[in-house]
Amino acid sequence: MMFKSGSTRLVRSLNQNHILNLVRMNKGITAKEISGITGLQISTVLYTLKHLKQKGYMHSIGLGTSTTKGGKPPQLWRINADYGLAMGCEILSSEVRITTLQFDTEVLYKTTYPLRDVSTPRHFIEKIEDILQRFLKINMSRNDNLLGIGIGVSGRVDASQGKIIYSAANRLTDIPLRHILHSKFQMPVYIDNDANAGALGVKWLVPEFQERSDLLFLSLQQDFSGMGIGMIMDHQLYRGASGGAGEIKDVLLPSTWQYLFKQAIKKFGERCELCHVNQGGSQTVPCISEVLQYALKHDAGAQFLLREAAKRIADQIKDLINLLDPEAVVIGGDITEARDFIEPVFNKRLTEVNPSGQKRQVPIHFSPFHKYTGAVGAATLVLHQMYS
Repeated sequence: MMFKSGSTRLVRSLNQNHILNLVRMNKGITAKEISGITGLQISTVLYTLKHLKQKGYMHSIGLGTSTTKGGKPPQLWRINADYGLAMGCEILSSEVRITTLQFDTEVLYKTTYPLRDVSTPRHFIEKIEDILQRFLKINMSRNDNLLGIGIGVSGRVDASQGKIIYSAANRLTDIPLRHILHSKFQMPVYIDNDANAGALGVKWLVPEFQERSDLLFLSLQQDFSGMGIGMIMDHQLYRGASGGAGEIKDVLLPSTWQYLFKQAIKKFGERCELCHVNQGGSQTVPCISEVLQYALKHDAGAQFLLREAAKRIADQIKDLINLLDPEAVVIGGDITEARDFIEPVFNKRLTEVNPSGQKRQVPIHFSPFHKYTGAVGAATLVLHQMYS
């Protein structure tokens, strides 16, 4: 392979990106600290900081402490949060979750819109456009600088083309969503699989994960029947050869959930209020959200259901850990609402001997963005482009 040296412009751009990201990750850093981390000369760092300040990306926030030898206190630098906003949208089968991030990556808004009665791809597009317009009208002022829209959707996505190749949850095939939304809103639009977006979001925004090179992000939404997987390998998002990496269709089958519900009835009987309510009604098996509501009210049957579901999910996670050997696993989506009931099961079930005979416990974390992790990650798609 033949290598070419970079141009002066390329080197300057790489320096800017490196410094910009360091300031983002350290909310108050001096030029000397940046020089020590990057190995760049202090004059290069100062020149780049002033250039980024002129562009509006950052500002100085006062003076740090001087050294023991005295002298002029150094300036502290920080990202300018008011430079602009990034909008993130996760599209699920029955609702759309939207967030906005400030330029310094702080979450500003979080909200959810229902997505119902979508019968055709055209109707789907009209609904999404209407939801985005409503959100912008309510939450954005004329003075806000909206930097772009990020979209996360389950299924196979061509991120480079901004196209939904196939999404079973929304019954969509070959939809050029980026082109459609860009034409409508006249701003940059980025599309990716929702689990990929979630993986990028936690890697990029959570300080604990910024230095981790290999992360496994798992997203379980609504009925927990399927699991989206986002993989960070050597600090890079892995999408697979054709954009289809990271989809497990059957994690908790309806037949399995029905079996567990019957076990709860048999085991707890009258002590299970959830079982009593659902047994006589038209809904024979409760949905996950209903189970969680009863579990929080100390219903023994509901708590049993969540723990048993957690065992089956943990077995899937165990196989993924053995296959991919990540430094840590991060869990996001609706399942985070049941953390108190499932985390002890995960910790116990995932501390076991792996096939090589070694006993290793991979840390299991729950995303701090909870059910909005996919939407926050979608907004990160926008910022990641600007910072890169």
